[in-house]
Amino acid sequence: MCNRKWAISLLTALASLNVYAAPTIESILSLEEGHLSDPIYGFDGRLYGTVSTDQAIGLWSANTDGSNLQIEETVFSFNSIDSKPDTTPLAVNSRGQLYVGRHHGCPSYTLYPQTSDIAETHWGAIIQYTPWATDPEERIKDITTPRGLPVCPVGNMVFDADDNLYFISEAKHDAAEHAGTKIFRLTPEGDLTVVKAFVSEEDVDDESAVPDGYEPKGLYMSADGQTLFGMTRAGGTGDDFGSKTYYFGTIFKIDLASDNEFTVLRTAQLIEDFGFTITVFEGLVFLDDHLYYPTTGNPAFGTGDGMLNELDLSLESPTWARAVQFANDSAPMGSIPRSLVLGVDRSLYGITLRGGSDNQGTLYRYEPDTESLTTLYSFKSDDAAGYTPGQMVAGWDGDLYGVSNGGSGNLIFRADPDTSLAAPVIQAFWTETPELDWEGSTTEVTLNWDVTNPSGTLSDVTCTANGDWVPAINDLEQGSATIFVNDAGTHEYRLTCDNGVAQSERTLRVRATQAAGPLDIVSFTADASSLTQGDTLTIEWQTENAASCEASWGTISGSEVNSGSHSFQPDPGEHTYELTCTGLIGDEQSATPLHVSVAVANPVSASNSGAFGPWLLLPLGLLLLGRRRTGQA
Repeated sequence: MCNRKWAISLLTALASLNVYAAPTIESILSLEEGHLSDPIYGFDGRLYGTVSTDQAIGLWSANTDGSNLQIEETVFSFNSIDSKPDTTPLAVNSRGQLYVGRHHGCPSYTLYPQTSDIAETHWGAIIQYTPWATDPEERIKDITTPRGLPVCPVGNMVFDADDNLYFISEAKHDAAEHAGTKIFRLTPEGDLTVVKAFVSEEDVDDESAVPDGYEPKGLYMSADGQTLFGMTRAGGTGDDFGSKTYYFGTIFKIDLASDNEFTVLRTAQLIEDFGFTITVFEGLVFLDDHLYYPTTGNPAFGTGDGMLNELDLSLESPTWARAVQFANDSAPMGSIPRSLVLGVDRSLYGITLRGGSDNQGTLYRYEPDTESLTTLYSFKSDDAAGYTPGQMVAGWDGDLYGVSNGGSGNLIFRADPDTSLAAPVIQAFWTETPELDWEGSTTEVTLNWDVTNPSGTLSDVTCTANGDWVPAINDLEQGSATIFVNDAGTHEYRLTCDNGVAQSERTLRVRATQAAGPLDIVSFTADASSLTQGDTLTIEWQTENAASCEASWGTISGSEVNSGSHSFQPDPGEHTYELTCTGLIGDEQSATPLHVSVAVANPVSASNSGAFGPWLLLPLGLLLLGRRRTGQA
């Protein structure tokens, strides 16, 4: 253990010296037609994204080298009232399913007045995409609009630990059920609730009256899934500059565990951290109680052309620091920061829209521990990797993936920042059955993974299964394993791989849903109706579609709800035992009570245990004899 800690410390120290080679960056995918969205990294180790034309939006997926390209041609279709999308929000849950947000198709009342002719299909939607599903209806499902809940998702989307989706919606129709700007929570079952409602831009008469901010765009979920962070584009308490007060938004958090308590962490300070003309919402990164985010500065205010900001949340009053000040125009370090992601080496990686040797943007690394900034690459208009990059995503394999312009359209590029990874790389950890119908018996599920070892051979790696693996499996080899699901609910599986120097861990969840039929207490019996004190009574029961039960001796939960027994020795007397169960669909049922009589144990007869039995008379006689002898002496 000491050797491992020493090795990790050494690797950390070497990393802080910026001993990185120039990154390899290349274009891995391009399409002749259509607009490619920013990519997202799937649990199966593939890249996913959307491609849009003037008529429809489809989904694409490919290996991380661009091979094995697959396209779902139509996910959203357009008509005359729809507009071509600017962005399509994407997110992947812990079961490996892709969620796609459709904002386009949400008619703006400023352009299209609300009429009865507008069908529900013209609202936005959240689409759930299951790559391994063979049934077309299960592969692509609209989990919002069929429930009559119009949503218009904008910005990015995030998940909590229970795979609830959080997204921002801008529904501008006064007649809409969910009109206004809100942050929603969408459960895996499709239930939609409001987490925070903001004032809509159309309703803002005085920005100084909106201290919470409005027009939220960016969201970030904490690692424990309990705190939601975000940014707003406008509002806040404002900042004075000259004779005018500017309201450039807020940084906020929502405590999900405390009834969605909303707190403003920081309001925009014009000269210090904001002072932007274009808000950057693609770059909220949380690391060691510090929140990092880029903003695009306005040279007119003397703030340069962008900043990387650091907000220390470990203090009672969060403190701000300017981590990086980007320069103007074609500065080598870049300007106008766009995307920011956290690499597997705990460094921050970002891209700039301008600057660099060809003024087409840069790729940079910022190391919080040493506060050092390194320009890794300058995009060029004649380069195969494209120019003016957009957003990025950090893959589990240590590489970075993003979208850029080039040729006749968009390109997907891959950058290897030479992170000198020490830990094994779990490139993929997935199952083709993240959701299954549990029918009351053991169900097999196959988990798959792909592991590499950058610092050695695969034989040096030991992988251990933790969590709900049944049975426990240790020393896994690269490939797959069959596990067993024994009850309904969400089951978490962790794969930890160690190469003797460092370790990596990934988590996967499988949700087993029991068919919600009517509750039935099939049986509730005792093995005796009368017994003697000291005897053991056993009560057994069987149920169907029960979620929990309350018995005379306590709560019954887990797998014992369906079938179980309780053995004990009751006290003497007349006893009544009851069982009441609650079903999966909320119904209740009580079993016929059991009546049991317990008799007092038979007393020992007087012939051998009475008050003056022979065993008591013997020592009494000896005592009298002793006294008599003493008196004679």
